[in-house]
Amino acid sequence: MYQWLQVSVKLLYSDVTTVPLNSISQFPGIPIENAFLLALASLIIQAIGINLIISKIAPVLRETVQEQVSDYDSKRLLGLYIAAIIISPVLIRLGGVAGSFQQLAVKIVTIKWSILVLLYLNIFPNNPKYRTAFLLIVSIEFLLSFTGYFSSFKEYFFLLALAALTISRKFTLTQYFGFAAAGMCLFFLSVIWQTIKPDYRKELSGGEAQQTVTISSEDALNSAYSLASEVDKEDFENGFYALIQRTSYIDFLGVVENFVPFNVPHENGALWEDAVKRIFQPRIFFPNKRIIDDSEKAMKYTGLNFAGAAQGASISLGYVTESYIDFGYLLMMIPLFLWGLVIGVVYRFIFEKTGKLILGMVLTIPIYFQIFAFETALDKIITALLYYFIVYLLLKIYGLKMLDKFLSR
Repeated sequence: MYQWLQVSVKLLYSDVTTVPLNSISQFPGIPIENAFLLALASLIIQAIGINLIISKIAPVLRETVQEQVSDYDSKRLLGLYIAAIIISPVLIRLGGVAGSFQQLAVKIVTIKWSILVLLYLNIFPNNPKYRTAFLLIVSIEFLLSFTGYFSSFKEYFFLLALAALTISRKFTLTQYFGFAAAGMCLFFLSVIWQTIKPDYRKELSGGEAQQTVTISSEDALNSAYSLASEVDKEDFENGFYALIQRTSYIDFLGVVENFVPFNVPHENGALWEDAVKRIFQPRIFFPNKRIIDDSEKAMKYTGLNFAGAAQGASISLGYVTESYIDFGYLLMMIPLFLWGLVIGVVYRFIFEKTGKLILGMVLTIPIYFQIFAFETALDKIITALLYYFIVYLLLKIYGLKMLDKFLSR
């Protein structure tokens, strides 16, 4: 869904404002109409591959979900979520120190979102006395999400909406208003975040060209509030346009279409081959494995100059654009279709083979965080899905039964 938005948002903006699509390209003079069509076709072909696999999953009754989730002890689930909140930054820091562990650490952390959804499903229909504690904890974590270099506030809206849709058969007028209010809040926060982000990140990093946080959470929140309170109407309008530009990611595909193969030839599968090879070369065993600079790759295939790792930046072309670089317009659809099949197989395996339906459902949620962004580089998106699957298998083999027993009443 988010990738569809990244592909289509400029077309929607163009339709509403009557501004020609090509005139809102990030790169003046570079048309993006063909890029939109190619990107949309790439999502459709992946969706076909995914659907071929997951369409065979048996339908799930809402009553079955509610029955299984009500078997869990709300207090223990709440404690598990608090433990996940505490452990997550520790794992991230350990991953930063031990580079070979970083990928696995990041994937382990995404399981926190599974616990959040499971907790919501358990508390809201079955155990209202814990709702206040749940809302308080999530509100605090939501606020603290703004203290990082990359804010994760959008995830809370997405996951809680997903959980609400899971447990409700019919919605009341009040619930519809609630969804509308949440959508407006998300839009408002997204525009404000995009408006203050450049200045805010400078304060977080202490003026350094690095994606790091050098100030306390309290100072970060005070800074964010101060910057947000200074946003006026003109700033908001500029922030909205910046949000459109930031969300959309078809511009790089448009640039590459005009550069490859006219200036640089197609790679004939070299990028896909390298991405697959990297799966079998974990840095813990291959410490000298070449580190990929996404900006360097972007400069090679666009002919433009971008800030790179030395400037604390990383400009990625995205896995669809890299597929075009490899194979061109038609043949690129073959690996993307196969990639859709792989996503479907991983999703179906986790959903059906976990043992307990509700656990299988919530453990598919982190898959979204591995593949949700259109701009993710080819080597990173493949590795991310594989590493999460490894984390899932380790959890399934060594810890899931004990966890299920611990959470059960």
